[in-house]
Amino acid sequence: MKSITQKTIFALTLSVASAAVFSQSAFAGESNYPVLTQTGPAKTKAQVQAELREARANGQMDVPDSAYPILAPSKSTKTRDQVKAELKQAQTSEELQKFERKYGG
Repeated sequence: MKSITQKTIFALTLSVASAAVFSQSAFAGESNYPVLTQTGPAKTKAQVQAELREARANGQMDVPDSAYPILAPSKSTKTRDQVKAELKQAQTSEELQKFERKYGG
């Protein structure tokens, strides 16, 4: 019982120490995010909407935010029977189980 308690205390101490080291390095300017040196005053909603209307009028926003590229549907080169045969082969060779264990199935 004593060794379990000691191991638990050691593990907790180690995790707290590593968290402290991580938090210091994460905030010490080592992140990949750009550092903002100066920020301007906050804009109102009306100001942002006016800037957006102006950008659209100038052609700077020619595509709305909700427009995603439409991809052409692809045509399968395999028949349904070929796909079923591949699935059966994957199930019998345990390839599918390996995939599910790795990626969660």
